[in-house]
Amino acid sequence: MSHVPLPRLWCCASSEAPVVAVFARCHASVRAAKEYRDSAQGPATRSGTRWSCVLKWDWKTGALTEGSWTSMEIRPLRSMVSACGEFHLFHAKTHDDGPFSARLGPRYAVARLPWLAPLTHPQSFGPGGAGLSQHALSKAQQERLWTMFAGFFWRQTDDEWPRHLTAGPVNPNAAEGWHAVAVDDPAFEGTGFAQHLLPKPTAEVPEPTLAPHLIAVFPVAVQATSGTQVSLVAAVPRSPSATGEPGMGWNVWEGQLRFFMLVRSVGASRIEPLDGVRWAKPTRDGRLLTASADCKLRVLRWGPGFGASTWQILQEHDLSGLAPNPISPPREALAGLR
Repeated sequence: MSHVPLPRLWCCASSEAPVVAVFARCHASVRAAKEYRDSAQGPATRSGTRWSCVLKWDWKTGALTEGSWTSMEIRPLRSMVSACGEFHLFHAKTHDDGPFSARLGPRYAVARLPWLAPLTHPQSFGPGGAGLSQHALSKAQQERLWTMFAGFFWRQTDDEWPRHLTAGPVNPNAAEGWHAVAVDDPAFEGTGFAQHLLPKPTAEVPEPTLAPHLIAVFPVAVQATSGTQVSLVAAVPRSPSATGEPGMGWNVWEGQLRFFMLVRSVGASRIEPLDGVRWAKPTRDGRLLTASADCKLRVLRWGPGFGASTWQILQEHDLSGLAPNPISPPREALAGLR
């Protein structure tokens, strides 16, 4: 019996609405009907066609809606959800001569979440020009959609870190609460943080050295009774990866981005890995949204546990059974703007 890897998750949260776009990359040998395929030669692996799915997660109500399945190559690091939570900007390419053809370069388009039916003509914002979408709205309505994403930072490099962790237009000198720090920052004193970032020893490299990392911290919660401060820490190797997405040197699907919890109290600090967490986003009310390697979406809150404070699971969705089911977008996904 062949082994099919679990879907890999990445998310993009709205800056205002309690809505998250969930991108799931799957490997399955399911062959969709011809009219639902995005390309005659979609990306393939040993386990079959590489499928991606878009879902809409309303973490306030707990609703999770499955949307488009596609064999296009989606770059979720270059996605954005509108402030209202209804639309999302996505970046994709195909291996045919369609509107997202790789021959002229990947393109951006706007669709109604959780679907990928472009309500705008796909744009490359470069020499590749624009593609044509059969679902494009009127020119005036397309302009309204593009305006929703006017603050998007189209090209990100290491120098813009930690903008990569945000989900919307950002101030040039800020990133929605994240701030960049160094591995020897005083906040990590006595925590042994650098040891967590060391690669695992191998026969070839029995004593690995610490590679340069990009590190950012986001305050999450303060426990009033004990004065404990809890922060989310994100760290990623700065050195480029052979499979890294353009501009960053790391790939959202491969797990190079790691998250930690920094707990500071009077006279003591500790750092704890958030094992298996591939994506994390603090909310304004102190909750933590996560997507993990075991295909779980969770809403967490810091609070009293068994003998010590810890993260409590308030909500959980298991996507480990997600399987390709490509269908045409419903009528409401193609409707004009109100």
